[in-house]
Amino acid sequence: MQKDELKKYEDLLLKERQEILEDITELEAVSQSGSLQERTGEISSITTHPADRVSDSIEQEQTYNLATMEGEILYQIDEALMRLRKGKFGKCSKCGKPIDQKRLEAIPYAELCLECKRDSEMEMEVEVGYFREEEPEE
Repeated sequence: MQKDELKKYEDLLLKERQEILEDITELEAVSQSGSLQERTGEISSITTHPADRVSDSIEQEQTYNLATMEGEILYQIDEALMRLRKGKFGKCSKCGKPIDQKRLEAIPYAELCLECKRDSEMEMEVEVGYFREEEPEE
């Protein structure tokens, strides 16, 4: 890959990394804003309707799940930046073939070519039992 292409991907990765860090900061602020009880100023949780407490719990769980997903993507971006600096960026870590430019533009932190990614997902589906055999044609 040419230097100008590598620079383009580095810029993409750094931009996406910054956006994710901002998202995580925002999610932390939301999670620290307190419970519904604290936000409404209720003295006791007994006066809070049970549905409100459930809603608050669901909101906290969603915030946690989003932060976890963002953290995983941040890790993948950091790994891609390391591959870029080591001269391994844009090469499939499984088969060594170049990763398609369109794939890298869509997911600049992609570690696997499309074929290996499909194989990896199929292996995972089989491991967790999601694999379904195709229906026989009549």
